[in-house]
Amino acid sequence: MRLAAGNSCVLWKVALLLTLCGVAAAHMEGLLGVCSSTTVPVDCVPGCQLICTSILIIRRCIALECRRGCVCPPGSVRKGSIEGVCIKRSACRRWVL
Repeated sequence: MRLAAGNSCVLWKVALLLTLCGVAAAHMEGLLGVCSSTTVPVDCVPGCQLICTSILIIRRCIALECRRGCVCPPGSVRKGSIEGVCIKRSACRRWVL
């Protein structure tokens, strides 16, 4: 199921609340049963999705139990953070972490 454009503000607020509680937005999409327009549903979200970032950071990926959720399609990465929209990997001009 795709998320209607008018509900993106509600989704953002829920994502913020769940992020504050320690739940990544990628998993939050799965908890709500909807994927954004740039993601695809999967049965098991990886614990460390690739992100495109303009700054070089050290990431600590945590192995999570297998959960339904939404990920970027093949050849795409999250922009800026694990909550970011999916962009083509070739469009990432800096680091893919």
